Amino acid sequence: MYSKKFFSILSLLLAGFALATDITLPSCDTLKGSAFTSSDCEDTETTVTHCIGSDKKIYEVTNTETFACNTTPLAKNVYIFNVPEDTYTSLGASKPSDWDTDCTTKYYSDDAGTLATGECTSNWADNSFYQKNVGIKNVKVVSLTTEDDTDPLDSIAGRLVMYVCDAQKECKQTIGYIKMDYDTDNTLRSSYYKILATGGAIADAGSACDGSTNIGDVSGTRGVCLSVSGKSVEFSAPGDYLLDGTLAGGSIFTLPSSNGNNALVLTATSNVIYYNKAFTQTDYCVDNATKKIEVKTSQVCGTNNCEKYFSCTSGDCQDTTNESCTPQPTNNDCNLATSDAQNCDKGYYLADAGTTTLVDDGEEGDLYECKENEVTPAQIDCTNISETNKNIPLGYLINADYQHNSDYPIIECYLNQGTRKCKAVDVTDISCGTSGTNVATAGKIFSNDGKTTFKICLDGTNSGIKGGAALSYLMNASGTLGITAKADNFIVVNIDTAGNIKIELKDDVTTVNKYKFTNNNKKIITRDSTDKDTYCTVDPITLVDYKLNKCEDGVADGDLVYYYKSA
Repeated sequence: MYSKKFFSILSLLLAGFALATDITLPSCDTLKGSAFTSSDCEDTETTVTHCIGSDKKIYEVTNTETFACNTTPLAKNVYIFNVPEDTYTSLGASKPSDWDTDCTTKYYSDDAGTLATGECTSNWADNSFYQKNVGIKNVKVVSLTTEDDTDPLDSIAGRLVMYVCDAQKECKQTIGYIKMDYDTDNTLRSSYYKILATGGAIADAGSACDGSTNIGDVSGTRGVCLSVSGKSVEFSAPGDYLLDGTLAGGSIFTLPSSNGNNALVLTATSNVIYYNKAFTQTDYCVDNATKKIEVKTSQVCGTNNCEKYFSCTSGDCQDTTNESCTPQPTNNDCNLATSDAQNCDKGYYLADAGTTTLVDDGEEGDLYECKENEVTPAQIDCTNISETNKNIPLGYLINADYQHNSDYPIIECYLNQGTRKCKAVDVTDISCGTSGTNVATAGKIFSNDGKTTFKICLDGTNSGIKGGAALSYLMNASGTLGITAKADNFIVVNIDTAGNIKIELKDDVTTVNKYKFTNNNKKIITRDSTDKDTYCTVDPITLVDYKLNKCEDGVADGDLVYYYKSA
């Protein structure tokens, strides 16, 4: 086991050459030394550190030597963690035998006084090697009240980070401000800090909020200024608030600018003001006079001016006061038989085999895809893609048939003795796991929001992946949809913005990748991924690689899909 000895000379080097890189909780996979799942845990003893799993949940680790942890992850709340700096053990001039293969993850070397992080070379000026200690960080939740006479955060502020966990106990790193209350000679005193992804620092005093030039900056009373003159989010007024408008250049916050979102949620407690990435609500009203977020009934039962409505997802919000809608046809069902498919919307439909009559039960049928006409977008053209069996995708398609999709929201397309079939199905599973009632296993879908959205269970240990963004994932080759199961193999699943979930077939691929790289949630990261810097600019690089399994080519379904194995 790694030594916990820390050399003072290396501490000086770290202090002198520290970089402003993001500070995050250690990965449970790293602490354990292999893939972590919540089944590894059992309620044991006192917490010695914390880690975050690939399920996005934060676990209390009770023993880093044998990796023991408490079964129940941290509950819904906002947490401040102290993440100590890495420590190192000197190896002197002895170059480790596995330096060439593991230097990016295990070792560091002092190159003429500069700590080189993750650089692989043997030409070190003084030939001094250090091994990074793994799994010994004492990552603790910080209390923001104490009866001590001094501020306990003064010496550790630079290593503080903030996480918020939702009702499902899934957690995200976030930013904001904290107030540290401590006692000096029986007099309550407070210190104020800003907490960023790179750590914490003393928060500068602000100024009176004018509603225009200092939106999002610190207020004169240590809160955060809002877009209404004289209004701010304060520690003394807990609640949820909307931050919108044009933010000041000095604000630590950045407003979202995608998917129609242009505002964010700030939540205040007595000691924390934070960007609430756990806030997901539809049509919450916002008091125009205070920017406080209220429940809809406040318009009747309260005294607030609730004339504006916002819908928020993971803390990012958009104005839905005057949202537009496309009325559903009221007279006739979608008519697939007409050249201009009347009363049909874009998407997938299922008709009784050999007809254009929409399926009204759970039977198999012909799959139709309806698209906008390339010349006349207002016209919808529908095509029976079951006529050419090879064109049927394998996966779970959103049923666009509004007449029947309340009972059968999904069209499931699968392989049956080499022939592709589709049927309309209901979704009764509500979670992802390995077994149990209403539990989807790997390759199955479920809905935990009343069938508003649908998620696919990738491996039985995750919280599921839903549609809404064009992304790709690796999924256990568990035999789903009739594709041959292969232990320890993975296949690619593609998800589109409409929520359709499709298995990637060989016919869909123009360039075959020898390797697929994913994050811990098995999301495939490519050079074009907008979030690739999250994984590529850290040391060590946190991508997981999977190699094309050519041995499966040409056997069973090897002619249909590409299989990948952990490299």
